Amino acid sequence: MGYPNKNETTGEAPVDLRSLLEKAPVVVLHMRADGTVVYASPAVHRLTGYTAAEVTGRAFWDEVSLPEDRSRLQQARQAALNAGAATVTVRFFTRDRHLRAAEWHLFAEEHTLAGLVLDATARHELQEALFQSELLNRTFLEQSPLGLLHLDADGTVTFENHPFRQLVGERAEDAWIGLNLFDMPGLDARLRGRVKALLSAGEAFHGAEVSFLRPAGGGVRHLLVHGSPIRNPDGCIVGGVLMVEDVTRTREQQETLSLHDRYARAEAELRSAALAHPEETPFLRAAAAMLGRACGADRAHILVHNTVDDYCASRTVWSAGDHRPDPLVVRHREIAPLREPAPPAAPRSIHAHAGTPETRVLLHLTGAAEALWIPFYETGRRAGFVLLERVEGRQAAWSDTERACIEQLVEVFETLWTWVQVDSRYRLTLSTIDDALFHFTFSETGTRRYVFITPQVEALVGYEPAALLAHGETSLDWSEALVHPDDRAHVRAHDERLRSGHESRVIYRIRHRDGSLRWLREHGTPLRDAAGHVTVSGILTDVTEQKQAEELLVQAKQEAERASRLKTAFIATMSHEIRTPLGAVHGFAELLAAELKECGTELPPEVHEFAEAIRDRADHLLGLVNDLFDLSNMELGGLPLERVPLDLHALLHPLLDDLTSRAARKNLTVHRHFAPDAPVVLGDARRIEQIFRNLFSNALKFTESGGVTVRTRRLEREVLVEVSDTGVGMARDYLDRLFTPFTQEEDWRNRRFEGTGLGLALVKRLLDRLGGRIEVESEKGKGTTFRVFLPAGDR
Repeated sequence: MGYPNKNETTGEAPVDLRSLLEKAPVVVLHMRADGTVVYASPAVHRLTGYTAAEVTGRAFWDEVSLPEDRSRLQQARQAALNAGAATVTVRFFTRDRHLRAAEWHLFAEEHTLAGLVLDATARHELQEALFQSELLNRTFLEQSPLGLLHLDADGTVTFENHPFRQLVGERAEDAWIGLNLFDMPGLDARLRGRVKALLSAGEAFHGAEVSFLRPAGGGVRHLLVHGSPIRNPDGCIVGGVLMVEDVTRTREQQETLSLHDRYARAEAELRSAALAHPEETPFLRAAAAMLGRACGADRAHILVHNTVDDYCASRTVWSAGDHRPDPLVVRHREIAPLREPAPPAAPRSIHAHAGTPETRVLLHLTGAAEALWIPFYETGRRAGFVLLERVEGRQAAWSDTERACIEQLVEVFETLWTWVQVDSRYRLTLSTIDDALFHFTFSETGTRRYVFITPQVEALVGYEPAALLAHGETSLDWSEALVHPDDRAHVRAHDERLRSGHESRVIYRIRHRDGSLRWLREHGTPLRDAAGHVTVSGILTDVTEQKQAEELLVQAKQEAERASRLKTAFIATMSHEIRTPLGAVHGFAELLAAELKECGTELPPEVHEFAEAIRDRADHLLGLVNDLFDLSNMELGGLPLERVPLDLHALLHPLLDDLTSRAARKNLTVHRHFAPDAPVVLGDARRIEQIFRNLFSNALKFTESGGVTVRTRRLEREVLVEVSDTGVGMARDYLDRLFTPFTQEEDWRNRRFEGTGLGLALVKRLLDRLGGRIEVESEKGKGTTFRVFLPAGDR
């Protein structure tokens, strides 16, 4: 909660912000987390007897609070810092050693606390009085006789004791002896039913709450009755005993305390509304609804004074029903009950009802059956009215006790409304500023001397602006006290650029007051005056989260790279271990097929097919393991490559001959369109063969009709090899993932073509290592064209 300079004004209001706070009827505080008072409004003198100056600069409330309440106040401060708000009631001694009670409402603001302190002495004393009353009632029950009645079997009273006669009346005509209980006027019908069951069936009862209307205008008494049957030695019911306790006073006190509790809850709800709706209009709407409901009104208006045209108009209107009443405009100086301020001894509110002819004019304004006009004030001047109305008069009129509670509730609203206006104007001033703004000059030693800095700096570094604006021994050296030692050189270089008249930006770390490290981005713009002195204006921005995110990204990248290296090393090791036995399987499969051909014995055809199947599958698996091994070695940087001149056509012819043979088995054609000048490429013969073997195999595998065409052409510094097919083609969105290992266009659950997704990934990696590149064009259902560019060589 910021506190403006007393000479500053905000908006167009003629009253400054500090004046609004100092005129508040309750104590407004600003404290540090340890309880040290930074600011106290003048109302503290009325509450404690100490002036605001005497309270400021020390943990005043810890000193004057009762020892048994001090820890609760400290816990409430900590709770407010943790949860944002807290409420507590503590007792304390005033300057003249009178014991009073205060209700605290604490609100956290950054690392400090704002608070409202209300005088709760009256409510505390009422609670104490209720406690003493209950204690006396218990003592009476334990040590004094209750009202006692003896009834015969018909319900006739045969005995009554003195406490009972005091209860019903001590006149002779008030006595109940000889009268039948069931004929007694003013007795609660519920008791008659209980007594009838007692005398007829022997049903005892305890704690029956009933009412009794005393004769001769004695009023209603609230009774607590206990009944037991009287039996003769034969067990027959011959009568009954009633013990009667007068609980009227306790009931009234409970109702009064309940009333105070209800309005205390309403006060708490108002404070919560001020926190939840710090803007003026939302707060007024919430306040009108809360005031109307808490007070049992049918309608509630909050009328605010227009100082220009001198009238009060409804800023907000609340209705308990579906019908929303029209806003009210009142020239209050023309209406007698509203024109004159009430004398100090008179009630604050103006109660208009049918029994007060002088206020009947107020009822005619809106057609209400009962109305309460409660004025509220700002800096000692009437700022408006809270108007509460009951339309049909079905409820009992507001009692004096409830009116006092309503007036106190409006006082809380008045304080909160002042606070909302102060906060709204303050936030409006800084609403467009997210970061800390500053101005500083340089001292003769080159250190910064701040002349202005906004309150947001406290959130950035943990120190209030005053610590940076101070001069002399109490001043805080920005570079030495805050900047991280490793970044001070950067800040000094930044300052040198500013001193030389150049705009500058820098990002550096500071040590926050709470011990944490923060990253700040500072942008400064220097201005040199006529005397040659430089004043720097700029902005400070907290970029801690951005820097932390960058560090997390770097760490995640390093972890991912480490995991990838481990995975690659594992695949390379496993590929090497599998390749050795798999080579033996492949070799023996070929040997078996050769032996079967040379065998003179006639064997079933299936035997030759099985041997061929073993050899083909072993060959396929060996190729897969070799691809895995090569891919892993490339990722680990362990695959050596040559760069020598090679006759490209000499490398391609054997591969295309094998492709033509295999294509014929699928009724496909293979076309060769070679460049006439027999181009030479630079590279590794084995790896170039591996590249085109994969491309040719893919073209054949995914082509079901038509054929494969291979073209070569020499470019200026490259040799182009085009491999086109009339196969199934690929979707456009898959092309971005085409060269990623282990990816295929079709899901494994509905895949039509075999493969692992390694071939093209290996092709791309090999070309990158050889200094070549690859392009692809494809259309679903029409085929695919791969263009391989290899570095050209000289013959």
